[in-house]
Amino acid sequence: MSNGKSCDTKDERRVKTLRKQDEERQRNNLGMDVLFVHISYPLAMEILSFYRKNIDDLKLTNAEVKWKINPKFSGGTNGYIFISDKPVQPLQIDSPIDGMEMIADNQVLTLFYECPPLHIHIPRPPEGVQYPGKTIRRKDVKPAPLLWHEKSAVVGRLHSLG
Repeated sequence: MSNGKSCDTKDERRVKTLRKQDEERQRNNLGMDVLFVHISYPLAMEILSFYRKNIDDLKLTNAEVKWKINPKFSGGTNGYIFISDKPVQPLQIDSPIDGMEMIADNQVLTLFYECPPLHIHIPRPPEGVQYPGKTIRRKDVKPAPLLWHEKSAVVGRLHSLG
């Protein structure tokens, strides 16, 4: 036989668990990475132009409006940007931390981001890069240190002589 208190505790735990699951589902509803771009960055103007062209698209509510990032405007970044019905540059952002002021005069675009599909990447410097001359000379390189067993052999011999 159980008392009312333990039943309430079980019910409370069950309700808390369900609330947490609902909150988790809501947070993971879109489940995408977020990309932040300052308005001074060349990519920002391209994003704003794309956003303005698609502002009336019905797919915005599900963040289904997709745009391939042009590496020329992004400093070599690849991938895709998704815009939603939320503003890409809200004027103010409420602080997620109690007691902190909200961010006014926001200058950062916030978008959903998807990595590009797996592809071969050959790292190489951009065209026109001029390498500086060598600045390290042979005298700048220190000699290799003695290994621990070489040090102990020398120290052991010194002690045995004394």
